[in-house]
Amino acid sequence: MATEAGHGAFAAVDDELSALAADLSAGRRPVSAEEVISAPGLVAIYALLARRAGTKTPLATPEEVTRAVASNPVARAACEMLAKAFWAQAGSLAMTFGAWDGVLVIGGLANAIRPSLRLPGAQALFSASTRYRRVLGEVPRALVTLENGELIGVAEALRHG
Repeated sequence: MATEAGHGAFAAVDDELSALAADLSAGRRPVSAEEVISAPGLVAIYALLARRAGTKTPLATPEEVTRAVASNPVARAACEMLAKAFWAQAGSLAMTFGAWDGVLVIGGLANAIRPSLRLPGAQALFSASTRYRRVLGEVPRALVTLENGELIGVAEALRHG
């Protein structure tokens, strides 16, 4: 099913993500999932956290943020917050579309923040937004790390009708 789910509202499932969404939307409207869970979203989250911390470290690209994770606590926090936002939204979408058989995470951004996506605290948000926590907690999740995995998957889907 083709969708434009990224343009739907972001699923802020806890106080931290609600504050993030409020800060990123600047009162204009609900923030979309894509504004948070994307390469530009990572830079926006980093800039927001840097301002909150009073840090003036000028990281302006997603690549700079992900490369700085080991040495820059704000970059690490930005990647971790993006991972939390990702899993919260993924859980909401799994519930919406009935993805009970599993969720495959594919793409460059996911690979770039892979260590953060694997954190138990981030993954816990997959099932945080609903009273169906137990059911969502049983949905298998996997990170596909193949180069161009998304294209390989589409090619296979097309090949098999």
